[in-house]
Amino acid sequence: MIEERRFRQALGAELQRRREDQALTRPGMTKWLSGQVHADLSHRTLESVERGDREISVYRLWIMCRALAIDPGDVLADVITTLGIAPPDAVPVDLRALRATRDRALAPLQAWAACAAPRARVLHLPPDALPPLAVVCGLSADALAHLLKQISPGE
Repeated sequence: MIEERRFRQALGAELQRRREDQALTRPGMTKWLSGQVHADLSHRTLESVERGDREISVYRLWIMCRALAIDPGDVLADVITTLGIAPPDAVPVDLRALRATRDRALAPLQAWAACAAPRARVLHLPPDALPPLAVVCGLSADALAHLLKQISPGE
């Protein structure tokens, strides 16, 4: 079982990375939150969340993601991947590799990868998601799982 503090630290680090990717300072983000969604969040509170010292409510996670124009689900998926706590039977898919692959069999999934999770790095597909995706690709579910694992070797 993953320890709570480690999860908070990974979540905070991911939020900080996403904020910094957009060249947004902590004071800049808290100012936006205050003006746009009337959220009371100081830059010190934001710093303690990003360090993993403070818990974050679902509401605050949602408004922070809204400020960054990112999907909270993508953030949590990346945290789960970072911590290595995806369900054991899930098929990890490196979405960047999927979008970049030249394997023609995966071509139908490339547009899906760009639309479904444009900013996510990795998506963990439950086994029951494979058969419908395989049909789109003209493959068996096992063949699709094999190809996806080949382009996601580090996962």
